[in-house]
Amino acid sequence: MKDPKKMLMYIKYPYTALIITVMWLCMIAIIIKQNGANLEVLVTLTSITTIYLAWRGFKVVK
Repeated sequence: MKDPKKMLMYIKYPYTALIITVMWLCMIAIIIKQNGANLEVLVTLTSITTIYLAWRGFKVVK
């Protein structure tokens, strides 16, 4: 184990990860408050938004 820093988890863009986490936590709160109404629509829209944010936020600028 010559380089212990390689073993640590490294998040290059923490703000994107934080935004995605907060978005899902809020979505869970909305689902609980609405008693599961329109569950498929909410999860689908949140998933699509997550994919878009991850694609834009974690993209390496060359």
